[in-house]
Amino acid sequence: MARAGIFKLAASAIGLPGLHSASPRLLSSSAASSGSKFLVISLSGPDKLGIVHRMTRTVADHGGNVEQSRMAILGGEFAIISMVMVQALQASEMIQALESSFPNYHIHFRETTQSQTVVGNMLYKLALEGPDSVGIMAMLTEEMAKAGVNIHDLETELTTAAFAGFPLFKVKGTLHMKPDGLPVVLDSISKVEKKFGMTGSVIQSER
Repeated sequence: MARAGIFKLAASAIGLPGLHSASPRLLSSSAASSGSKFLVISLSGPDKLGIVHRMTRTVADHGGNVEQSRMAILGGEFAIISMVMVQALQASEMIQALESSFPNYHIHFRETTQSQTVVGNMLYKLALEGPDSVGIMAMLTEEMAKAGVNIHDLETELTTAAFAGFPLFKVKGTLHMKPDGLPVVLDSISKVEKKFGMTGSVIQSER
């Protein structure tokens, strides 16, 4: 069965649970220039009041700014992925402060760059729902990869469908693809629908 609750997957596909804390030394001196750098920070652990405030306050106290974030609660666990911009000279201090602030959480840091949009590519919104079954996400992501689609973000939810008498699995996401790639994607979604008895749609998005 697909996992119950809500799961959000960022485009960077960084795993949240089970990651070990990164050492500040991962940010090499060769990268420590006078400019800014972008870090993707993933943090997960027990869901408690004030986690986001504590994280963003620590970032701000070291001159950093949260550019983008994704958050989710699974069971009693909270997870967040954020892209932070910080001055290179303050990055190591910020990392150490975050590790000190969350000693009982899994936290990971990775240097990245700003997202680069491929000129001419388009965004589409995906919606898919049907009976919960083993293998839905495996087949969906496999078909998207075959179609040359970049999954920008993806959210799944398992709910109780009283009218149907079975658990209802829902998928929502944003797909990034070439303008002429839609027919292939629609064919791929159709395969998933037929195999798992689902219904779906793909419509162009403004953003």
